[in-house]
Amino acid sequence: WLCAWTDLDPSNTAGGSVYYFEPSPGVGQATWFGVFGKGTAGPNSIQITWDLGTRNWSIEYGTLSLANPQNWLTNYSPAGPSADR
Repeated sequence: WLCAWTDLDPSNTAGGSVYYFEPSPGVGQATWFGVFGKGTAGPNSIQITWDLGTRNWSIEYGTLSLANPQNWLTNYSPAGPSADR
């Protein structure tokens, strides 16, 4: 489990978009590029990349708006019976 959570609004067409890409087998990449925070005009850019084969991952932050209604909550858990350590 890998997350970077706040209250973003990709449905606001004045803001940016969310993209998903698989650069190679077992590797995924999700990018929020200029997505506004909910109820704001503040852009946020973040990219999460994971590799199921090597179990490597990264969360990379670009521009983050100070106007977001929620703080960012980031987390990693390897799963299993004690997933919330």
